[in-house]
Amino acid sequence: MEIAVDAETARAVRRLAILRKETLEQAISGAIREALARTEPTVPDRPLTAAQQATIAQILAQVKALPPLDGAGDDPTAFLYDQNGLPH
Repeated sequence: MEIAVDAETARAVRRLAILRKETLEQAISGAIREALARTEPTVPDRPLTAAQQATIAQILAQVKALPPLDGAGDDPTAFLYDQNGLPH
């Protein structure tokens, strides 16, 4: 299978292969496998039990009921600065 790539991508593949001490094919397939492992959603081995789902729902309800941090509204870092924007 032949895939056309631009010159910049070809240079990057060669550089990766040199750094990893691999062939071009090994570098490409390794990079793709690593990207897929980071990107694909993880699927639990088994579904959550009703008790686990209830526990999660309870925790989420408790978190949602918490007040905002120091009345900061949408900015969780507001307490770090005074009215002039200077650090406390």
